[in-house]
Amino acid sequence: MVVIYLLTFFLSLPFYFWKLHAELSILGEDALSRINSFVDNTAASLQPLLMDNMACTPGDVGALRKTVFLSYRVKEIGLINQDNRVYCTSNLGRTSIRIFPSTIARWPETAGSRTLSLTRAKTGKTQSFFIYLRGQDGMGANALIPPDVLTELVGKGLQFDNLPFVVTVAGKPHQSAHNSIDVNEARHQVSVLNFSSPQYPLELEFLVTPRFKLHYLIEQYWISILLGSVFSLIYAYASHRRVLRQSLPATFEWALKNRELEVYFQPIVDPRIDKPLGFELLLRWQHPVHGMISPLIFIPLAEQLGKISALTDFVLDTAIDFIRDNEALMESRYLSVNISRHSLLDHEFADRICQRCNNDRMITQYLLLEVTEELAFSESEMVTVIAQLNRLQACGFRIAVDDFGTGYSGLDLIRRFPFDVVKIDKVFIKELVEEGTAIPLLDSMIGLARRLDMSIIAEGVETVQQAESLLLRGVNYHQGFYYAKPMPQQTLLEWLKTFKRPTLSEEVELVS
Repeated sequence: MVVIYLLTFFLSLPFYFWKLHAELSILGEDALSRINSFVDNTAASLQPLLMDNMACTPGDVGALRKTVFLSYRVKEIGLINQDNRVYCTSNLGRTSIRIFPSTIARWPETAGSRTLSLTRAKTGKTQSFFIYLRGQDGMGANALIPPDVLTELVGKGLQFDNLPFVVTVAGKPHQSAHNSIDVNEARHQVSVLNFSSPQYPLELEFLVTPRFKLHYLIEQYWISILLGSVFSLIYAYASHRRVLRQSLPATFEWALKNRELEVYFQPIVDPRIDKPLGFELLLRWQHPVHGMISPLIFIPLAEQLGKISALTDFVLDTAIDFIRDNEALMESRYLSVNISRHSLLDHEFADRICQRCNNDRMITQYLLLEVTEELAFSESEMVTVIAQLNRLQACGFRIAVDDFGTGYSGLDLIRRFPFDVVKIDKVFIKELVEEGTAIPLLDSMIGLARRLDMSIIAEGVETVQQAESLLLRGVNYHQGFYYAKPMPQQTLLEWLKTFKRPTLSEEVELVS
């Protein structure tokens, strides 16, 4: 299991790095888009100033200050004349500040006559972020903004607090204080994701350091744990199945010979009387290593190994011994045994079973053979099946159709053969509530069974409400956990000593 977790982690590393790159690419484009939008909005607030042809009167300075007040994070606004000098600012009023030639040179190259710079302001000692706008008449304006606005705009949608980044404006880098690292040194040690603005001289770089990668992997490790757990479960299940497949064929015959297989008895009850009507015999396999093995596994295995006849004989021998050892108990009761599809298609099956019971009707009258309705037969197979059932019935066995209502051959079977008993499948009993959609179908099956003079047994009865609803419909024979679970023979004998008729409501008592 440890190896699976480690392999999962290391094999997931390319996925993690791809995922990280994809996330950072989206975050970088979004951050650059926010900066571009900020520049556009700020430039738009400067546009009205170019139309007024201001002369830097006290009223003009007041108008500049009002624009500063209404603009987001703008600290100062300046007016630029045709000589490319700032002649008026919101802080100083009339002045004369030269604009750097490099900024002037970029101006015509930028869409919308806008450009940017990152330089020290005349009125400050630190770098400031400038946005420049020029009108058609050569007059212009600029806005001075603290450079930490760039950090704020990038970090606003950035979910990684420990990711260093650099914003470069017109070739000059600016990085946030909390992500401060040696940029030149970092570029030789880390992966750099670069994003460039198509509109402005603006670049954003994410510096993906080893420390950041490690932190990201730790945060994402839950994916490896989840995948490792899934793969471990799959591996454990596959290993269990492999061992089971390898060991079951080798141990099945041993289990049959050494009585690891055991027959359990599940009572069939009429709640109106004080004793069970009969018992269905069910095979169980208690494997010494794998524990209780489901019949859904070992019955198909027995068919594959050609041992299904041996299983049927084993159950029948158990039933015959039980009948002979408990003559008083079996008075007016019966035992029910399931017959497989493979057995019904065996031309010698009926004769062999009749001989096994020595054609003794004192034995066969206590036995009910159940044929599952889900079994599908071709037309030629159906001829063989009907012949086998007729032979068994002639020997004195009663025949039941099991799991009625769940297959496709049920109606065809009961049309061709006069079954003695119909067992209604538990799926219909489970939905037996007042508003249940199964009620019309259940009622039609009950009506069909009565018209064909078949006894009706309801399987899978688990609640008193189901039991009483069935009794109200005239279905008096019940089998299910509400009355008793399948149990070994000795447990059954003890259970019979303490069995009491279930308590029914007054309404059901009257109907019964």
